[in-house]
Amino acid sequence: LDAVPASPQAGRVAWRLGAPDKLPLVGGLPDPGRTGRDDRHALVPRLPGLVACTALGSRGITWAALCGELAAAQALGGPLPLPASLVDAVDPARFLVRRSRLATNGRTSTPPRETECADD
Repeated sequence: LDAVPASPQAGRVAWRLGAPDKLPLVGGLPDPGRTGRDDRHALVPRLPGLVACTALGSRGITWAALCGELAAAQALGGPLPLPASLVDAVDPARFLVRRSRLATNGRTSTPPRETECADD
């Protein structure tokens, strides 16, 4: 292009936030100044009063209702709509817990390469 167009061009862009394991992030965010254990989801210190519901990726419409219900239940202290194993699967601290468990077992954690992730 030699010259900038005089009028705005038509078009749009949409960004989809996703996590490396392609699952959403729903729950309390870990406290970056934390001290203590990180090998279990329930023991990870969280930032008080802050619950995230993000990284729904290309399945946002599908995930939105359930993730919103889970986030509301966590924020308000109500009964969770999912079993504990599924709540842990979408917990924002799951990467921290996984890294801590791998370090405890003497292995190092490396994030998966894009080619190792499951297809959409």
